[in-house]
Amino acid sequence: MLALASNLSAEESDGHTTQNKQSQITEAEVVDTIKRMFHSFSVESDDKNSFYDVVTDDFVLYEMGQIFSASEFIEFAESFNTIEDDWELTDFNISIDNQSAHAYFQNKGRFVTLTEGKKRLTRKEWLESAYIVRVNGELRVKFYFSDAVNETSEDLSD
Repeated sequence: MLALASNLSAEESDGHTTQNKQSQITEAEVVDTIKRMFHSFSVESDDKNSFYDVVTDDFVLYEMGQIFSASEFIEFAESFNTIEDDWELTDFNISIDNQSAHAYFQNKGRFVTLTEGKKRLTRKEWLESAYIVRVNGELRVKFYFSDAVNETSEDLSD
């Protein structure tokens, strides 16, 4: 029994515990993977290429009736001239299997864009879903579905 337990986790020299590649996926890991994906393409991100570290090579996003690959999505997201962005992800419902997980949740986003010197505030709400798989021991988003359920927008004066 002790040998089995030592195969499931090992303490590194810095005190962190690492899980064996075959350990059970946790809800916290699923939520963290989704949040890392959002942070990777946020205007606050220093490394937009980190998006590719969180999604699979064959990643697909379905949003607004369109199918996007990873590179198409990044190009699409950058086209809005966003200068501020925030997301609030809530009400997670997560199902976990041995090598994959599915999550659906609510997303409320707040975005400030700058176009031709004018700022605009947009608030959006979505119902979203992510299918996450384990690739070489790491969780990655393979499929993402986003359905807008509400949107408001207003001009901001300086």
